[in-house]
Amino acid sequence: MCMTEFCGSSDYCNKCINNPNGDKRKMKEIGAVTIGKLIEAHYEKDEHKFKSYAEFIAEAYNEMGEERAEKIIRSRIDGSYKNKLKVIIPEQEIKGK
Repeated sequence: MCMTEFCGSSDYCNKCINNPNGDKRKMKEIGAVTIGKLIEAHYEKDEHKFKSYAEFIAEAYNEMGEERAEKIIRSRIDGSYKNKLKVIIPEQEIKGK
């Protein structure tokens, strides 16, 4: 089912593009509409819609080969980022002192 506009299509609405291997395939795109829909779902407190768009964005990054971006999105979706160590840079180092 298309997640870009919840249109009910059995396939994604995105245009066919050439991938690096030269073969045609559908590729998810992240644009203003997708981000707008994510924000809309948040304000509507629609958890299912919000999660669907977040998953769509993670999958789009995966298709683009952006592994790090995908991991960041997925860790926010499942909450696992809360359990990871954080690096804190002392303020003196930021200011170059």
